[in-house]
Amino acid sequence: MFGKSDVEIDDEQNPTAPIEIDVHGRWDALALSEWLMHYHSFLVQHDHERWTVHARAPGCHGEPLADALRAIEVWRVERGLESSSCRVRGLPYRSARTSSRMQLSERR
Repeated sequence: MFGKSDVEIDDEQNPTAPIEIDVHGRWDALALSEWLMHYHSFLVQHDHERWTVHARAPGCHGEPLADALRAIEVWRVERGLESSSCRVRGLPYRSARTSSRMQLSERR
């Protein structure tokens, strides 16, 4: 389901996972923050159009990291975004969808 990344999704061994997603544009950042509201999300504006959405798993009601990552992927598809930089526990994270697109473009 999820692609190869430096992040291990192991909620039992390491239950707390800070998540950071770099976003271009206020409305995309706000939309993602709403998707992640159960994960204690908040926004940081770096300049006029550059934002970072911060969140933390587990969510308010114990929602796991995997659910937060699925929500980020749904947000990307809904907003028509190819990709955005995502870090979990400070390490780069790419979804399977993003990873497979990158592999296809590398083959061409």
